[in-house]
Amino acid sequence: MRDLDGGVDQHQRVRPSGTEPQPGTWPGWWAAAAPQPNTHWVRGHLLNHNLGGPGEQRNLTPITKTANSEHHNNVEKVLKQAAALGGSLIGYKVVAKYDSTGPTGLKGDASDPNRSMWDKLTLGFQCEYVIIIDHDNQVAVNFWVENKR
Repeated sequence: MRDLDGGVDQHQRVRPSGTEPQPGTWPGWWAAAAPQPNTHWVRGHLLNHNLGGPGEQRNLTPITKTANSEHHNNVEKVLKQAAALGGSLIGYKVVAKYDSTGPTGLKGDASDPNRSMWDKLTLGFQCEYVIIIDHDNQVAVNFWVENKR
C-alpha cells in the first residue's frame, strides 16, 4: 500500500519468506553418524520456513520425524494460521536444549544416529509464543517438543 505522498503505508504487513532446508545443511558430524537408511530423521527448522525461517544450518537441527510432527502440529500450525489471518501480533521464542547425553526417547537401533554422537543432538525444543489479537484477547503458550521416536 502507498500513502498519498507515495511512501509505503506504515501498517503494511510484509509476509516473511523463508526457505526449505538447503543442500549441505546437515551438521558436519552427521555423515559419519547418520543411520542408514535415514528414515526417521529430518533437518528441523527452529523457525518454520513459512514464517520466515531460513533453510540454513543456523536455523536447522537434526530431529526425529516424530518431533518434527509434534512441533508442526502444536506450534507451527497455530502460528501459521494466525499469520495468515493477519491483524494479530505474534511473538515466538524457540530454544533447542542440549546436554552431555542427548535425547532419552531414542531406540538406539540402526535407525538412530551412532550413539557416540547423541550428545550433539537436541533433547528437544522449548517453544513459547504469544498471539495478541487486541487489548483484551491474547493467547500465550509454552510447549515442550521432545526429540523422540
